[in-house]
Amino acid sequence: MSIQKPLRILLVDDESSVLNALKLLLIAMKFSVSDFSRARDAIELLNQPETDYDIVLCDLKMPEINGIEALKQIKELRPNITFILMSAHASSTDIEYAKSHGACGFLAKPFSPTQLVGIIEKSLAELDTAL
Repeated sequence: MSIQKPLRILLVDDESSVLNALKLLLIAMKFSVSDFSRARDAIELLNQPETDYDIVLCDLKMPEINGIEALKQIKELRPNITFILMSAHASSTDIEYAKSHGACGFLAKPFSPTQLVGIIEKSLAELDTAL
């Protein structure tokens, strides 16, 4: 499967250097990106009916609302959105829990651009198969 561009990606990470680097990378790959340092702000955006995103790429370990809680809230709002979790510190229990609550994939930080595109393609293919 090749990625249909421009996919709209909602990027959430509390580390500004990671957030900025990922945003620049995704834009260079011709994706449309909205970025947030707080999950709460991303959830508020998705709560607006006129917003349309294909993928949420979200860090696991964040203050206030972590990636698992963001996953639960976002899936309540948008059950069909592709949600990919990323972390440098996730346990296998975290990953399995996230997948059981609707995450389509997991990226271990640090990851390469090839790994990023690969998981996006794999997640979208699985979603297409499920629909």
